[in-house]
Amino acid sequence: MKKICKVAVIALAIHLLQSCGGSRSPASDVTNPTSRQINPLLRELSYQVDLINLSNEFSVEMGSNDISMLINLKVTDDVLITEIIDPSGKALYTASLSGEGVTANSDFYNEAMAGGESITGFLPPTPSMKLEAGSYRFKIMKTEGAKLTQARVLVKSRPANGDIDLADLEVDLNILITDKDPAYRSQAFQNRLRASYKTRINSMLSPHRITLDKVNVYLANDAETSAFSAINFDGFGDDSEACRVFGQRGASDMALNLLFIERFADSPSNAGASPVPGVILDAASNATCFAVARVPYSILPENEHTMQAANILHEAMHFMSAVHTTEENGAIFDKIADTLECSAAIYDGRNNESFNQPGIKDGIVTDHECSFEGGANNVLFYAGHPDFLPFSVTPDQAWVLKRHPLVRLAD
Repeated sequence: MKKICKVAVIALAIHLLQSCGGSRSPASDVTNPTSRQINPLLRELSYQVDLINLSNEFSVEMGSNDISMLINLKVTDDVLITEIIDPSGKALYTASLSGEGVTANSDFYNEAMAGGESITGFLPPTPSMKLEAGSYRFKIMKTEGAKLTQARVLVKSRPANGDIDLADLEVDLNILITDKDPAYRSQAFQNRLRASYKTRINSMLSPHRITLDKVNVYLANDAETSAFSAINFDGFGDDSEACRVFGQRGASDMALNLLFIERFADSPSNAGASPVPGVILDAASNATCFAVARVPYSILPENEHTMQAANILHEAMHFMSAVHTTEENGAIFDKIADTLECSAAIYDGRNNESFNQPGIKDGIVTDHECSFEGGANNVLFYAGHPDFLPFSVTPDQAWVLKRHPLVRLAD
């Protein structure tokens, strides 16, 4: 279970323009996008990119009933979001160039929001960020000649006269099977995805009043199977060519889209990949998905279903903006208060006597070194071992998921 971070290294520092550069357009033009209501809880804001390209900033107006926003920018070259400023004037996030890389400073984000094709961000990524009514300002810096070609924000509101945290919620899942193995294309396996996999995923979600509802399964044709049974892990993102097949199938753009592949060609031990967060409602390219691989778990016959179901939820949670509780270096952790951390200073090299597993002090924290007390049983621990089943989702992690645009009120 491993994520792909959507963070680009902006090497051409000398060509970057200042975020305040360019002639400014009237604030009202930049802060008043067109609005489209998608469902009772969700609206889409679309901005005039020419104005943002001039001013190098845009604003999102949050009403008193609004609870989250998903930002998506399409760009022609490297662009960096340098500041997010809340209605009180406080900087929730800043980012700057550091040598040939980018450094982010935030109580809420570990990484900078940057990219050469697409930039996506989600607020709030943790319950410690409380969104207030008012204007949220986003400042950007771009390489010389770079332009925004699209700027959209999805704003989610709480239910009328209700509390999103007390509501029953659902999310749908589309699965495209590109694995060429007949056993994983069979009707029996498709039924297993809709039944036992779904049940295992809901065992982790339903304690938090979230349910995986519809599971739609599609089979890739011969050409798609040949092209996408094995895909590259490095460089995979929600704009991958393989993801576009979902649009060709007419799959709902208000569901999680999952590629079930045989393996990652360049990294066969990796079990999954997802942008963090992913893009939805991308009608221009029909390119929005994450992927899990069959190979790493097909060697675990007793636990394959449970481990693969957890793998699917792990990558789906990345797509919905949640990050690893602990990264493998034991030095980077999520910003979620109720998840356990596995610090290398404490756990690296620690023996696990309960499972008779010796530790190795090598700068990497493993499942057995961390064990239960280091959070190895959380579904978003960076790895995942069957010794720590059943995996779980914490209340604060669920709090974030409930604010994602794809999680809707239950029918």
